[in-house]
Amino acid sequence: MKSRSWRVALALTSWSLLLTPLGLLSAQDPCLNLGVPVWTNNQIQFTFSGESGVTYNIESSADLQNWSPVATNSDPAVMRVITLDASAQANFYRIARAGISKVAAGFTFKQGVSFKGKSITVDAYNSSDTNGFPNGLWNSTNAFAGGNVAALGGVLDVGDARIHGRLLLAPAASFSIGPSGLVGDMPANWPAQSGIEGPEWVCNKFEAEMPDVVSPYNSGLIPTQGSGTNSFVLSSGSYYANGDFSSSQNLQISGITTFYVTGSFSAGTITIAPGGLLKLYVGQAAGSSVSTTFGNIYYTGNNYDFQFFGLPSCTALNMSGNNGFLGTVYAPEAVLTVSAAGNAAFEYQGGCFANSLVLSGPVNLHSDRNLIR
Repeated sequence: MKSRSWRVALALTSWSLLLTPLGLLSAQDPCLNLGVPVWTNNQIQFTFSGESGVTYNIESSADLQNWSPVATNSDPAVMRVITLDASAQANFYRIARAGISKVAAGFTFKQGVSFKGKSITVDAYNSSDTNGFPNGLWNSTNAFAGGNVAALGGVLDVGDARIHGRLLLAPAASFSIGPSGLVGDMPANWPAQSGIEGPEWVCNKFEAEMPDVVSPYNSGLIPTQGSGTNSFVLSSGSYYANGDFSSSQNLQISGITTFYVTGSFSAGTITIAPGGLLKLYVGQAAGSSVSTTFGNIYYTGNNYDFQFFGLPSCTALNMSGNNGFLGTVYAPEAVLTVSAAGNAAFEYQGGCFANSLVLSGPVNLHSDRNLIR
């Protein structure tokens, strides 16, 4: 997302009010909503809604020129209350986080989202919190409402999905919601579980940049086919396939591997050995459209261990299978289609940036807030 300097978000317009302890609040985050300040008993109190799982810094100034830190707030909730000691002297306060990450949304799309069916849930976890999420994997017990979904254009159609997070909309985007859809906190904090919990859960001032992926290199190692099989074994190194690549059985990753495929890519299964990592690039800067298809993906690491990058000619990314997806996707021109195989829900853990999203339930999206780092 674009970085930005501090800006005024709320100002008390009356000069007599301006002489009260709180003159104005300012915000860096365009989706940070600030409440009306109240001063009593030498304390100033105000509310704000931000991103769950994000730490905010509060600063104070007597002249709007020299700012000093006075507090930090790491509450996990979206809506937060700030209380500070404050004398009767006029003062100013501002709030910001230290840089706005591109993955603040977790799931960001250029041209909209289509949630189909009544068995779709979006929420969040933190893979760095191994106490709450052992092995850095999502679980329903400690999941929280940080599954933000963003649209830079088009329509974010919630349908009947359950989104435990915020809708982040660029000015050119809009949203719709079905009769059984919901956007808001987890059931323990919001028993209603119906409709939009409140205005702070929808932001229509979201901005983000999604630059094209460039070719990592123009030559490399040739993938080695397993003896007597249709599987390929890639160890540590930079691999290259000029044209389509297809393995109907297994693509095995045994080291720190980068694999660049200029044409379409498909694999029945991808297996990443413990300690392995795969960075997969598909497509070219220009040319005919190509596609990517994943079946089952197996590994014991976290979503950092599988990173997919779609170049401009990669316009379709298809996921299915019975064990879900654990990884990150950055494919600005691709339509991501996720569909479950059978009755079990497809579990997507990690983050995604794509052109648009089509889900055919049951599908669950779990945003890893650790990716903000």
